[in-house]
Amino acid sequence: YLMGQMAVDEAIRNALAVGAEFSSSSPEALFALVDNFCWPDPTDSSEFAAALVRAAYGMKRACDEFRIPLISGKDSMKNDLRAEKNGQKMRLSILPTLLMTALGRIQDLSLARTADWKTVGDVIFLLGPQESVGFAGSIAGELGLVHGEEMNSRPRPDYEVARRLYDFLGSSRSGLIRSAHDCAEGGLGVALVESCFARGLGVHWEKPVLPSRLEFWGEGFHRLLVSCAAQDEGRLREELARAGVPALKVGVVTREPELVIGANRFSLERFWRVWSSGKVSS
Repeated sequence: YLMGQMAVDEAIRNALAVGAEFSSSSPEALFALVDNFCWPDPTDSSEFAAALVRAAYGMKRACDEFRIPLISGKDSMKNDLRAEKNGQKMRLSILPTLLMTALGRIQDLSLARTADWKTVGDVIFLLGPQESVGFAGSIAGELGLVHGEEMNSRPRPDYEVARRLYDFLGSSRSGLIRSAHDCAEGGLGVALVESCFARGLGVHWEKPVLPSRLEFWGEGFHRLLVSCAAQDEGRLREELARAGVPALKVGVVTREPELVIGANRFSLERFWRVWSSGKVSS
């Protein structure tokens, strides 16, 4: 049920990050979704059938909350290998997966956004509700970096806040934003580093306190990293406050290719080697 909602939410965020128009109250924004259920055979498994039903309800809930139509879709329901090993019948099934595709309109391509930091000195904000993350199903959990009760922390949507945030990002009011990157797999920490790669810039973490593990590596709903020019910080704060969007300044862009958090310095080159290898590693 949560996965169905998260798939919709992440698809919307990706489209908004690059500058698509969006309005949760007006169909004129021309925003739509396409769903694709990639599933193990549910006809002979009550577990996979129940998961399919719950995922569909989750997807519907999110689409209803944002008033976005599903205009098409495709379902692939036989993703299993049935074979024999040492005389024993076996079944290997993919993980139940909902793939969402978001379609939006950008009327002026010169206003399209990218994820990379643009200039030394740019200010970085984390937008969205901070309590909407958890470790359940996260990459941090997969790597064994969290255990016990932490693994039971589940992300929860806050659609009222999300509508205000997405309506802002999908309007001309967001014109001061120079880059945007959704926080998805790997959470805030991975989004920070990925935004450094294209131009070889770094980040100096400027929050008064160091991030908690949940804040830094938790995954969930409605969060995006954005940046603006230093001279536009005040104006962007005013626009965000006027729109009722939670915003937290987390750092500034630096010339040195490193992530600086307190007394800790992490080389961007090391992050790049891990990221470009395509291997999930702690």
